[in-house]
Amino acid sequence: MFRLSALFRNPIRRKERGSLSVEFALLAPAFLILLFGIIESGVMLLHSVVMEGAAQEAARQVRTGVVQNDGAPETAFKNLLCDNLYHMMSCNDLTYTVDTFPTFVLSSMTSMFDANGNLVPSSYADTEPGDIVIVRVARVWSFMTPLISYAYGTETMQLITTVVFRNEPFTPAGS
Repeated sequence: MFRLSALFRNPIRRKERGSLSVEFALLAPAFLILLFGIIESGVMLLHSVVMEGAAQEAARQVRTGVVQNDGAPETAFKNLLCDNLYHMMSCNDLTYTVDTFPTFVLSSMTSMFDANGNLVPSSYADTEPGDIVIVRVARVWSFMTPLISYAYGTETMQLITTVVFRNEPFTPAGS
């Protein structure tokens, strides 16, 4: 009798051998989507930080008058901005605006995106010593990982960085 009950238990135990494989097959897709979503969010934040650093460096050259004393200030600004992206992203994916304002109190600012969420063309306003300047750089990040766009509530994310400063008293070219 003892032996008969052992015969009935062994076949049941043998059927549990593949349970780990089944559990892994059920959980692996969710785990991989979560893992790739975390990696993609990290890469998006890295691009945002690189974009901010490039904007800070280009704005510093505007603040000190280096860009304004170049023969083509808008081209000089764009080259400075693109050189400081460290090949992390294409400069064609960015748009920028350089605007001057009479005071630090802003009543209105133009949007970097149109009604459909697309980037507007770049613009550059010439600045003078002592001007209050706002440099903004933006790009659209498109999510590649499935379901991450649902977590953020959109298929794209607008990355924007802003630098506000007063120009230093530099000597304009030709003076």
